[in-house]
Amino acid sequence: MPTVQSEPSVLTDRYRNKGTAFTSDERDRLGLHGLLPATIETLDLQLERVLHQYDALTNELDRYDFLRSLQELNSVLF
Repeated sequence: MPTVQSEPSVLTDRYRNKGTAFTSDERDRLGLHGLLPATIETLDLQLERVLHQYDALTNELDRYDFLRSLQELNSVLF
């Protein structure tokens, strides 16, 4: 999914924020170096990590809060 916004505001746009899935080229073009962890992860790897966190939660309210938070921060991953 190509990102059309520029500048770090893309990180606050939950519909365009891909977290650590921004490629090195996208980070250069959007000025994101230093604003994200140095590691570049695919969305599939991020999803695996999020599912592990979700599965570790023990009650439905915590799971609901986790998913709502994820949706507010990163709708792409949600």
